[in-house]
Amino acid sequence: KLFITGSNQWLSCDHWPPARGRETTLYLGSGGLSWAKEERSDAVGFDFDPADPVPTLGGGVWEFPDADLNPGPVDQSPISRRSDVVLFQTRPLKSDLTLAGPLQATIYGSVQGESGDWVLRLVDVDQEGKRRWVADGIIRGHFREGSSRIIPLRPDKIESFEIDLWAVGHTWKKGHCLGLEISGSSFPKWDLNRTGLARGEVRKQKIYWGGNYPSCLRGMALE
Repeated sequence: KLFITGSNQWLSCDHWPPARGRETTLYLGSGGLSWAKEERSDAVGFDFDPADPVPTLGGGVWEFPDADLNPGPVDQSPISRRSDVVLFQTRPLKSDLTLAGPLQATIYGSVQGESGDWVLRLVDVDQEGKRRWVADGIIRGHFREGSSRIIPLRPDKIESFEIDLWAVGHTWKKGHCLGLEISGSSFPKWDLNRTGLARGEVRKQKIYWGGNYPSCLRGMALE
């Protein structure tokens, strides 16, 4: 059995992922997240500052209060207002949406340097604006082809990054929005990527979507 958060129900299934799931893809765009890819390419940027990293709020962490690590579906609103966190979300859903199974994202991005982290957080946004954690994942730029090989990035070159958000079993209720937050850090869950940065320097990162850069989130939706 699989416990589905959001609806707080048990799901009986003989396979993983559940056999009655269908592949679904949500594309990043100027309007947020949508099931249709935008034809025109565009981008948005943010700065990663190792002196002021995005803090970890809840999620899949060991409980360690001394390091401000407290697990669970904590509201991400305090960090969503930061300038170094980029938000994408659907319009309010017209019916319940349940994702159950592996979750992957493809992000087209560029980094002003030889490395940079891409941290993704999947959230459930309710009608009051609370943004509860559902899942997260990270890719470190110079390990984009596997942790056994260090391959530096070419500064400001657009590349595709595959981010594993592990697995999910969650229902977004009618009227809620599915949200995706992207940043260059989540500390202290993941150590800071200071590669190539001198003291006081920040790293510029850009996210691209549409056209030749179909940044997207892929999962299994239950029918």
